[in-house]
Amino acid sequence: SIVYDYQQHTWLDRQNILSQSQALNALADAIAVGEQGDDSQRAAAKRWREFLAPKITRIADIVLAEDWRPISTNQAFAIAPLVKSSQLFDEERLFVAALKIADHTIERHQSMWEPYWGGTLDARCEDKEGAWAAMQGFCALYAATEEPQYLMAAVHATVVVLSYLYVWDVPLPPGRLADQAFKTRGWTSVSVQNQHLDVFGVLFTPELWLLSGW
Repeated sequence: SIVYDYQQHTWLDRQNILSQSQALNALADAIAVGEQGDDSQRAAAKRWREFLAPKITRIADIVLAEDWRPISTNQAFAIAPLVKSSQLFDEERLFVAALKIADHTIERHQSMWEPYWGGTLDARCEDKEGAWAAMQGFCALYAATEEPQYLMAAVHATVVVLSYLYVWDVPLPPGRLADQAFKTRGWTSVSVQNQHLDVFGVLFTPELWLLSGW
């Protein structure tokens, strides 16, 4: 995370839930896989657990505060790691925090009166990452609860995410990309402000597979 001081081996007081949650979600997934592996993988997973526990607890503390209200959709990135960590640590309080973010996100954004926004680090506008944060979180919640409202919320967020997906090949001007016959199909645009390509189309493919099965 951008607020981890690797020299002091400590996290700074300043919190950036967007970046931290993306990292902690990957870490929670790695722990679940590592604990099913050989001795060295289980040993690594044990150390990762020790690292994850205080960080995800701190995020839960922030979310469960009475005055919590995120500026944008960005803190929806915490839903998935909170859900997964609640299962890893058998800690209901983490799950309650995940539910609080999810229900807030549904109430605030699903009508699209206020679109999903603020999920990127370099723009303050409607963006794919805000919708992706919600999509990922709702998928994790539905996998844990099988509550239809979270499945419908996941579908809604996914439709918004896919509105940023290129389904055609954009004619490119002369340059290196055109020289390599680069195809834009399957790549995603970042936001209405930053319309460059990125690789999130690859990152959210597992959730699309889950949704298709559900």
